[in-house]
Amino acid sequence: MNAKRLAVATALSLVPSVAMAIAYDDVRRVTPANRPYIVEIGEPQPLGPRALQRETRHNTDLREYLDFYGWPDYAEIQEIEPNFPWDAYEVRLYYLKRDREIAFGGAFIAPQVSDLGLIKYQGRMDPGTRDRIVALVTPPPSTASEEPERVEFKPVTAAAPATAQPDEIEMMVRRIEAAAERASAAADNAAEASEAANASADRTVNILGKLAR
Repeated sequence: MNAKRLAVATALSLVPSVAMAIAYDDVRRVTPANRPYIVEIGEPQPLGPRALQRETRHNTDLREYLDFYGWPDYAEIQEIEPNFPWDAYEVRLYYLKRDREIAFGGAFIAPQVSDLGLIKYQGRMDPGTRDRIVALVTPPPSTASEEPERVEFKPVTAAAPATAQPDEIEMMVRRIEAAAERASAAADNAAEASEAANASADRTVNILGKLAR
């Protein structure tokens, strides 16, 4: 009798483990063709503006990229197989007009550095990814009696850019123009100083001439 009870109890204790193993077997595990060095685990999850803003606090490259290039059309988070020193997930941004996909990952180098993040990948979206993102950001069709609700992906704090930032070429032009203005101002100051020195020398010569008489 005790042996039967023990067998039943053992079988019941194994049921959750078996169910969990079956469930985990169904988890998506994919190695992207263009990124053979990572393994994606599960489906990507959408990342809203507030959550993306939180990610910028401990990912330096992500923060700087958003400040410089503006906010994306869509963002998501993807769990990946752990690979030290990288975090076990990536933040991915998608820009439809530019046809760009950028993946960011946090990295550990020391306990004192808590915001190290780097661009792990950037390139054009493959057709399947682009179709998926377009479907996610396209509002559902409206009926004749209602207008479609359009939700724009915008920053939620004053610190984030309200308008698109100038591109790299424009920034370079501005820096060159500013440097040219500084150089011109320095040249003007040097010219004024030279004229003042010449006038002083002339006065000195005149005074010496008068004394010599």
